[in-house]
Amino acid sequence: MFDLIYELFLKTDGKPDSDDHLKDYINFVISHKYDGCEYSEYHHILPRSNYAQYKHEEWNIVRLKYSDHIKAHELLFTAYNCRTYQYTLNFMASTVNKNHELLSNASKNAWKKIKNNKTTYDNWRKVRSKYMSSLSSEEQSRRSKLGWSRLDEESYKERCKINKNNWTDELKEQKSKSMKEYFENNPNEASRRLYLRYENMDHETLEAFKEKMDNVNKDPIKRNKASKSLKKIWNDDQFKEKMKKRAKKPGDKYKLTDPDGNILFRQGLGKLVDEFNFNITLVRKFTNTNKPVASSGKRKPNQKTINTIGWIFTKLK
Repeated sequence: MFDLIYELFLKTDGKPDSDDHLKDYINFVISHKYDGCEYSEYHHILPRSNYAQYKHEEWNIVRLKYSDHIKAHELLFTAYNCRTYQYTLNFMASTVNKNHELLSNASKNAWKKIKNNKTTYDNWRKVRSKYMSSLSSEEQSRRSKLGWSRLDEESYKERCKINKNNWTDELKEQKSKSMKEYFENNPNEASRRLYLRYENMDHETLEAFKEKMDNVNKDPIKRNKASKSLKKIWNDDQFKEKMKKRAKKPGDKYKLTDPDGNILFRQGLGKLVDEFNFNITLVRKFTNTNKPVASSGKRKPNQKTINTIGWIFTKLK
C-alpha cells in the first residue's frame, strides 16, 4: 500500500519539497487508523483536490482522531509546500500556519505554477491590472512605498537593477503615450498629483529633492537635452494650438507689501508682474521669504528689477 501511494504522489504532484515528510505522512496515516468511539474524521490519503479519481476507493480513506487528522495535514503540507494543501489547514488549529518559511515556499511554488502556464498567467495579469487601475493614486503610492520600505539595502539595489533592465526604450515610449492620453482626458489630474507629492513630503525629503533637482538643472548636458526636447514640443503646431485653447486658471493669491509699507492683494503671478512691470525671477526668488527684494549688485539693474526692489511678496494658501 505504501509503495502504491508513494508512486501516485510522485506521478501527480512530482518531486516533493521534503521526501522524508512525504514518507512520514504516508506511514503516519496508515499506522494511525482509528476504530474507537472518540470523535474522529475521515481522511483521504490521496487528497480529493488532486486525486478525485480515488476519492471513493476504500484503501484511500481512513478514520483519524481529530488531533491525528491535523498532524496528517501538517505532514502533507511540509512534504508539498503548495497552496492547495495549505488551504485545508486554514480550517484547522494548526501551528504550521504560522511557519512563515513554509507559507513563503507555498506562495513561490504557486507563482511558478502560474508563470509556467502562459494562458493562466496572461489572464492573471489582466485581472490584476484591472484591479490595480481601480485603486486611487494615493493607494497605489501607499502600497508602492510599503513594498520598497520592506527591502533591506542589498535587496533594494537588486530591485533597482532589475527595474532598470526592464525599463526599455519601447516600454518608456508606451508608458509616455498612455500617460499623455490619460492626462489629456483628465486635465486637472497632473497638477493635483504634483501638489499632493510636495504636500506629503517631509522637510528632509523636500530639501533632498530640491538639492537633487538643483544639481540636475545645473548639468549642462541635461539642460541642453531638456531645451531640445521643449523646442521640439513647441514646434508642433497642434501642441501650440492646444496650449492657446487651454482654460486659464485664476492663479495663486499674493499679498504685496510695497517699500512704503502699503499692502495690496493680487491674484495670478502673471497678472501682478505685468501690472507693476516686475522682474518675475526676483518675485519667485523672494516670495515667502518675508524679506524685501534686493538687487544682487552683479550688474546694472534694468527697469523691471528697479521696480521690484524693496517689495515683499507672500503667496497665500
